[in-house]
Amino acid sequence: MALPLETTIMNEIGLGAHFSYYNGSGSCEHIRQQAAQKLASAIQKHHDAGEAIVPSDPTLMGIMQRATRWDPDRYTLTAAWQVASNVIAAHIHAHHDEGELQRMANYLRNDYRRP
Repeated sequence: MALPLETTIMNEIGLGAHFSYYNGSGSCEHIRQQAAQKLASAIQKHHDAGEAIVPSDPTLMGIMQRATRWDPDRYTLTAAWQVASNVIAAHIHAHHDEGELQRMANYLRNDYRRP
C-alpha cells in the first residue's frame, strides 16, 4: 500500500496489516468476506467526504466479492488482500484518470495471478 488513503481504507475494512500477518493464523475466510462487504461503503464514505477518490464501481466490487474465493484455503487471504489493495488504488487514481477503473477490472479479470 503506497497511498495514505489506501492504507486508511484497508484499515477500515479490516485488512490493515500485510496479508502475511494473517496467513496461517487461523481461519481467514470471515476476514476476507467482511472486507469485501465493507469495501464499497468505505470507498463511498471517503468520496462523499470530498476526498480524492471516485464512487465505488460495481464491476470492481463484484470482482472483490469473487476474490474472497480465490485463496487456496480458508487459512490465507493473500488474493483478497491484493485485490482489495488494487481496487482501492484504482478508485483513487481514477479521480484523475477515468480509464483506471476499466484497466484495473481488465487486469484483475485477465492477468492477475492468483496465489
